[in-house]
Amino acid sequence: MKKSLLLFYLMFLFSLLSAQKHNVVIEGQLLGYDGSGTIGYTISPVAGARPYTLLEPDSAGRFIISTHIKETEYFKVCWTGKAASHWVELVVRPNNRYSFVSEEDERDKDKAWARISFPDIYSLQTGNQDGTKLFKLDKGQMLYNMIDNEIHGTLFNVNWNLQQPHTLLDSLNHKINRELSPFKKLLNQGDIDPEFYEISKLNIEYKYAERLASTIRSAFWAPKYIIKDTIIQRQLLEVYPEIFIRYPVEASTIRHLDNMVFYTDMYLEFLEDYQDGIYTYKRRKGNSAFKAIYDKSVNILPNDVNQHYQRYHTLCNAASLGTITKAHLQKYLQDHPELKGTYDGGLIEDLLLPRVEEYEKLQSEKLPEECIVVHSDSINSFEELFDYLGAKPLLVDCWGSWCAPCRAQFQFMSEVKEKLKERGITMVYLAYEYNDDTQLRESIIKSYKLEGYHIVANKNLKADLQRIQGDGLKFPTFMILDKDGQIVCKDAPLANDIDRLIAELDKYIN
Repeated sequence: MKKSLLLFYLMFLFSLLSAQKHNVVIEGQLLGYDGSGTIGYTISPVAGARPYTLLEPDSAGRFIISTHIKETEYFKVCWTGKAASHWVELVVRPNNRYSFVSEEDERDKDKAWARISFPDIYSLQTGNQDGTKLFKLDKGQMLYNMIDNEIHGTLFNVNWNLQQPHTLLDSLNHKINRELSPFKKLLNQGDIDPEFYEISKLNIEYKYAERLASTIRSAFWAPKYIIKDTIIQRQLLEVYPEIFIRYPVEASTIRHLDNMVFYTDMYLEFLEDYQDGIYTYKRRKGNSAFKAIYDKSVNILPNDVNQHYQRYHTLCNAASLGTITKAHLQKYLQDHPELKGTYDGGLIEDLLLPRVEEYEKLQSEKLPEECIVVHSDSINSFEELFDYLGAKPLLVDCWGSWCAPCRAQFQFMSEVKEKLKERGITMVYLAYEYNDDTQLRESIIKSYKLEGYHIVANKNLKADLQRIQGDGLKFPTFMILDKDGQIVCKDAPLANDIDRLIAELDKYIN
């Protein structure tokens, strides 16, 4: 009831503001909006476009957007505040009006990756025999928001029985048909039209295709999910390409997919590794390795879709301090003047460009004396590492310049550093690199003032680390060695959990 009253008040407030030159009007309210700045939205022919246009709602979180479109496009709005989060999507048609009220996204702390904001959505629909259009609850749009294509990765392994590869494609069909069932019902009732049904169908199909493909990939590399049975592995390698054969990335479908970036990533890697009808999994690490593949998107994506796809990767590459330089970012802004005044433009100008510039300046500076780089390729094991450093208690941080979670821990190391000095414990940063970028790694060391010993693991030391960690190898990982060189804890709490980390150090060292 509260939602309905707010909605109709919103409709009355804005009803006179729509100019005739606009054939689409979207009225919205984000409950819980605290007045903290702008929200991001987009209306685009590409469903996967980032919500980068900025808009400032009123103090109650209300706003109105009027525009003109020639054919079906996609609306997306998102905002995250201190206590609330919103994400709303619409399939918008010419000559229509949409209104929605979105409640606060109350996330389960154990499922912070999930998007569970389901707004009430109304649209103008024919309500009487005389053709009069009335605002009615739009069940199709509400179901579309529940498809939830924003979840990726290895979170769904429990939903697929990888031990029975022959069942996976049937299971894929079952999941698709189950979620598609309510859309079929709405289609038969006349509540949605065939175009809306087909758009929803595509998103459901490709969502589950992505989830199955991600799950199978995790069985090849993720320590928690890896499958060592060679027969099952071979069967999974046969199932994996069948997913992309059934659901290829094509110009006619990709623009309608909300999850087009992540699915295209996997599809491009698949094309690279699928030769002569045989798929061979190749594990890649490092920005350069992936960029070489993702740049081939120009061969399969329509120009407007590829523009959004490449923008996403440009931002990610810059944020991870990958292959993007200051000159690259400046040229990107110059080549895309439409980004001026948008969320993405501000992100580049105000955050990413200064950050990349800072790291480039650090390249010319010397490492602080307290940051000791060990230029030795002769350390082949943890035993040799302990002997080289002079037989003292060690806290070893296994990290990589390619690893964003590893760098996220460095902001907490200044406090850890003081605790280690008090206890006579030496800090060691063991870099596990794929494509060694000395300049980037040393710029990270300088930026965070990572005092201690810095060693790049050679192939033998990597093998020893993998032997010690087994299937549990992950990055970052903290390891504790006592004064006798024994690895007394191979998976210690990380720097952001300093109380538990210090307790563990005191337990084993003192």
